[in-house]
Amino acid sequence: MKLKSTARLLALTYSLITLCNFALAEEAIQQEKIRPGEVKFLKFPGGAAHPNFSCRDLRLPIQNSKDGYTVVVSESYFSKLEPFQCVLKDDEKILTKINFTVEPKEFAHENLHVDSTRVVISDEIKKRVEAELALAKQVYASSLDTLQFKEPFISPLKSKITSPFGIKRNYNHGKKIGEHLGIDFRAKVGKKIPAANRGKVVLSQEFYMSGNIVIIDHGIGIFTVYNHLSKRLVTVGDMVEKGQIIGLAGKTGRVSGPHLHWGANIQGNLVDGFNLVDESSRYFKP
Repeated sequence: MKLKSTARLLALTYSLITLCNFALAEEAIQQEKIRPGEVKFLKFPGGAAHPNFSCRDLRLPIQNSKDGYTVVVSESYFSKLEPFQCVLKDDEKILTKINFTVEPKEFAHENLHVDSTRVVISDEIKKRVEAELALAKQVYASSLDTLQFKEPFISPLKSKITSPFGIKRNYNHGKKIGEHLGIDFRAKVGKKIPAANRGKVVLSQEFYMSGNIVIIDHGIGIFTVYNHLSKRLVTVGDMVEKGQIIGLAGKTGRVSGPHLHWGANIQGNLVDGFNLVDESSRYFKP
């Protein structure tokens, strides 16, 4: 009797341990850090029947491949620095929780003195600008379902940075204050501009503020944008390869001199392109 009781107790204990281990294995918890204007590539093991991913209760795109799941999380430049949680599920079953801590990031300030006509625009021009912003927003709202690239992003140029991402701008002693949410590279008119990675051209047009602009969709909400081009060499629908020349640098739009403004938009958040380069390099590191 004692042997049977002991055997039952051991079996029950083993079952409980197994169930606990199974539960722990089924629902993992991961800790991550991110700062305003940054992006994070995350990869998880595959195998779920109906995988889905969300952050702050908002469903985000997920790349499903034989190597597992890839998701991209971004944080707004205007972040309130509040922690948030992302969840990977199989249908409604939680597989992994990712707790994000948002760390502060300091951005520089600069004072710019420009002609008053460049600070204030007419009502007619304002309507045009608003329409172009709405068009860009519409473009960013729809992205390809899968990643279009298999290599890290590259910086389109290696020239001097004339204005970094995130710098706060004070125009004419406070008459207008704004933020520069892209990277400005010094570039002579006619300088060849390459695509930062493989993707599909979703906008090739002339805007009032941005001049000749090209936007490339790289999949699952990742876009790069190239402004103030003197000439656009691609059209909507074109698939471009990493490093392919998509246009020539210029000074079109509302600018004071020739340069390339390069931006990155990740699921609606404007992020630092250099951070996108670094994060994608880490993700694709062997």
